[in-house]
Amino acid sequence: VYKKGIPIARSVNLAQLRGYDDLIHKLDQLFEFGGQLISSQKNWFIAYTDYEEDIILVGDDPWE
Repeated sequence: VYKKGIPIARSVNLAQLRGYDDLIHKLDQLFEFGGQLISSQKNWFIAYTDYEEDIILVGDDPWE
């Protein structure tokens, strides 16, 4: 996982998470956002690149 503007990546074991809410909490901890990622007042988004190099917003696809 990469945070834009930060040169250091973090690893996340998705098998240990139960869904997008767990993922967002984990990312908040790993990148030391201090609760900003889990706040109800959001001015951010989390996205990923799939195997076809498409950018997908977290939550757009079902968690499997």
